[in-house]
Amino acid sequence: MLMKTKSIFQGTMAVNAFPRPGLSLVVTVCLLIFSIATVTQTNAQSGTTDLYKLKGVVLASKDNAPLAGVNIYLKGTSIGTFSDAEGKFTFPRNLATGEVLVFSFVGLLKQELIVSTNLPESVEVRLEEDPINILGEVCVERAETRKQKRKSLEN
Repeated sequence: MLMKTKSIFQGTMAVNAFPRPGLSLVVTVCLLIFSIATVTQTNAQSGTTDLYKLKGVVLASKDNAPLAGVNIYLKGTSIGTFSDAEGKFTFPRNLATGEVLVFSFVGLLKQELIVSTNLPESVEVRLEEDPINILGEVCVERAETRKQKRKSLEN
């Protein structure tokens, strides 16, 4: 940015408003970043992103019994909650379209729920049994006893 000024001795001369070279570039970049941040904040405040408050109930698919203690978390984060004694839950924060909730419980298959615009205000999630039985059967034919000789500490 150059400013024209008159000098008593030389007539018209150009005076640089920014004494250091490159300072005008720094000021321009800072103004650009400030403008982008202001526009982004204005869009966020105006509500251009739809957010949904999600609540619902988690049931066992086998007998439609409510499941207490089901972990419900936002995929890729540590934000989550769990279902109460009646299987009901309310997610602790509003969710945006496209975010994924994961429902997990020991012995049942994980289920993912993608938040979309046509999702009802209250959802019903049914978890199915995991077909792989981790523990399996344990069979004991006889108890094994083993006798050890005691060693003396005195030598």
